[in-house]
Amino acid sequence: MTVALRGGFFVDFSPTKLYFRFIVNRTDSRAFEPTVSAIVVCFNEERHIGDCLESLRWCDEIVVVDSFSTEGTVEICRLNTDRVLQRGW
Repeated sequence: MTVALRGGFFVDFSPTKLYFRFIVNRTDSRAFEPTVSAIVVCFNEERHIGDCLESLRWCDEIVVVDSFSTEGTVEICRLNTDRVLQRGW
């Protein structure tokens, strides 16, 4: 799965390993504007995810990848960012 981030960057999520590969979109003709994107990978972190996301408020973008949590993790994430993806591993 490939997700587009701000600033012309993309991140690939491997279906078999927990790693991320960042790809720069060189066709973007806009001047490079440095941004910081945070990627949070989680599963059943209802007790801690709110504090985690609050500590990342300074980032330009927050992307959460959840592994189909069975409690309130996803709902808390959606209150803090609109970039919440679900991907099993």
